[in-house]
Amino acid sequence: TPLLITEYGVRLREHYLSSAADAVAPAAAGAPVRALLASFQMRLAREAYQQAQLITPGNGHARRWQERCGAERERLRTVYPGMDASPFA
Repeated sequence: TPLLITEYGVRLREHYLSSAADAVAPAAAGAPVRALLASFQMRLAREAYQQAQLITPGNGHARRWQERCGAERERLRTVYPGMDASPFA
């Protein structure tokens, strides 16, 4: 069965942002724990991207993060979210 991954945000980036903003774990943890969690998120993302036949980021920013995390360009297809066209008709 083919694996399709669709992301509008990249979990590793969210991990970095939450580590900087939260007063609760993982930010409350020491540097070794934060490094371990970041490494886990990176390895998890890389493995998921390697297993996927197609990866559809929701925007160019997510696509660039996915490439940094190991996604192959040939498997990436940016699919922008749709919107209701009636206000513009």
